[in-house]
Amino acid sequence: MKTLGSVAAVVAAIREEANAEVDRMEREAAVEMAALGRTRPTAGPDPESDPRVVAARARARDEDSREEWNTGLQDLEDRERWMNKVVAVGRQVFADLSDPAAVKRLTAALVDEAAARLPSGACVLVVPEGAARHLDEPWCVQMSTRIGRQLSLEAGPLTAGCVVRLADRPMAYDNTLEARERRTEVEWRAALARRYSGAITHIDERTPTACAADSAEARA
Repeated sequence: MKTLGSVAAVVAAIREEANAEVDRMEREAAVEMAALGRTRPTAGPDPESDPRVVAARARARDEDSREEWNTGLQDLEDRERWMNKVVAVGRQVFADLSDPAAVKRLTAALVDEAAARLPSGACVLVVPEGAARHLDEPWCVQMSTRIGRQLSLEAGPLTAGCVVRLADRPMAYDNTLEARERRTEVEWRAALARRYSGAITHIDERTPTACAADSAEARA
């Protein structure tokens, strides 16, 4: 049996064993930390540079652009359909020969415009046959005084409007429906586009409740 020494010796021995145990634990911990450092996973690739992410975002941008284009195209087609309807109604009004007073007023305005663009001299007014029936001799005399030149009347194969030509020279001003449409197309298209845009803006600014009320009233 091993003989125990003094109390001081026993305490010193215990301290030595404890220190040794601490050193062992520190060494093991250092080894484990080193191992963890070697096996730590490296950071993955940046998602922003992932080709799949880049491609997906490009597709999303293309879809947004396509949707915006389709919406713009639909708006343009809607506007064109509306403008075509307005123009069709305008043509009907312009070509309407059922009201003699309206025919005289419209033809007088067209003659005024044509005469202002022709040199001086007697003129021949060519109108559709249906209009000629409403433009009697007193009207021609009144128009001659109004434009300051002699005006005679002829019926011709016109759809609507008139042609005013000089009686003694090959010079004329075409004020038919088709000619006026061509001459003023830029102006009337711009005016209709502004009217359409204003109407659409007014609709967009209205509250859903008001729109729903109008819709219910229309259905009723």
